[in-house]
Amino acid sequence: MKIIHYLLILFYLLNSSCSFINPLEDSGTETDVLFETKTFNTIVLEGIFSITIIQDDSHSIYFKGGENILDKFSFTDQENTLTIKHDYSNWLHNLEIPKLEIHCSELKEIKFQTSCNLQTEGTLSGDQLAIFLTEEADIVEMNLNLKFETFSFDSRGSSSGKHTFKGICNNANFTLNSSNNMFANELETDKMRIGHNGLGNAHIWVNDSLNVTFYNSGNIYYKGNPHITVNRVQVNNQKASGQVLPQ
Repeated sequence: MKIIHYLLILFYLLNSSCSFINPLEDSGTETDVLFETKTFNTIVLEGIFSITIIQDDSHSIYFKGGENILDKFSFTDQENTLTIKHDYSNWLHNLEIPKLEIHCSELKEIKFQTSCNLQTEGTLSGDQLAIFLTEEADIVEMNLNLKFETFSFDSRGSSSGKHTFKGICNNANFTLNSSNNMFANELETDKMRIGHNGLGNAHIWVNDSLNVTFYNSGNIYYKGNPHITVNRVQVNNQKASGQVLPQ
């Protein structure tokens, strides 16, 4: 986990102006604060955090990190959407990423607009969950336990990282780009559709039906006994040479 922290910070520095760096300031004395929020079912992430999501009857954010980061931490909770960010940029002096616990009763969507770590405590459950990685989400690491009727995961641009999904979701839809590596071989599904435009590999578990479209060379390794349909689409000079292979 420490390695991914350093990579997150490196990408942030490369995309930040040097004018924000103050060698005399660190992240400050560690502090923890509880913020109550309005009801939300969508989370938008706009700052580097290490986040644990807990599904219960409350709606709140528990912040743990340096007080200088806390001073630049902010959130909005409008129209069922919780948007979280901070403007702290002095990572050269202190490499401790702030930690958040996010509590909510229902979750329908998570959108990454920057690098982040995300995990669950317990299992997230509901009817549908969609996760989006935008082009600005350079490195994202996830480890989620899920129980949904339908689960969708969509990564765009050059985002990369390791994504681990466990649990049960009857229907799953994945769009994979760049060098993302997906480990969903402990996520039991009945039907799955994958659009694979990446160089990374996907490990999955599907029982009934698997529909794959390859745009690049990343492979898919599966367990289960599904009926498999494979399509290949040529894009520019990419070779749609990925394979579907038993695990």
